[in-house]
Amino acid sequence: MRTARRAALVLLLATAALAVLARDVTHDGPMAAADHRIGAWLQAWLAPSAGAPWVGPLRWVSDLHKPRVLAVATIAASLLLLALRRRGDALFVLLVVPSGSVVNHLIKHTLERPRPGLAATPGLPTDFAFPSGHVATATLLYGVLALLALRHAPHLAVRGLAVAAAGLLVALVGASRVVLGAHHASDVAGGALLGIGWIAVGVLVARAVRWRTGPRDGFRS
Repeated sequence: MRTARRAALVLLLATAALAVLARDVTHDGPMAAADHRIGAWLQAWLAPSAGAPWVGPLRWVSDLHKPRVLAVATIAASLLLLALRRRGDALFVLLVVPSGSVVNHLIKHTLERPRPGLAATPGLPTDFAFPSGHVATATLLYGVLALLALRHAPHLAVRGLAVAAAGLLVALVGASRVVLGAHHASDVAGGALLGIGWIAVGVLVARAVRWRTGPRDGFRS
């Protein structure tokens, strides 16, 4: 029951924060105003130095976390879990990550927030901004894998490393999207909140399925 209560609390907090943020950015609230200031500062800072050494690595990070690339990574992670005879965990990854990406896409095309007018690099996407799809999917994939590590890794150091690595990777993806001008900072925050909240939904569903069907070899609650 502790797992279910924690997941429910995380879901409640993430949903509330995402709702507040969504209302703010769609009604030009304080966060939206801050986004514009941050964007103007980045544009002025990066315009004379588009060839700065950090732009290339950030573009590389961003390209590696396109939704299609992360879809392949999700399938690969599921296949690895299957090879390790963790069928339930493989199914958990395969269901939570793509479904969360779909929810993110639906919210994005419901709110229809325009992308920022920055162009630190050419070829920016043309769909809507909030929440960031790159960040949401990265949070879903790395968050799920970190969660599985927390539940199954035998050593505290391994569990801590998994959580730290997941957080660092999501932070890098978010930074790349803002610095490259593809998203506002609030889009990145929204994507992370959606990913966290949807993982909590997955945990609650897995807990309910286990309660109804009995223990299996997969995700344990």
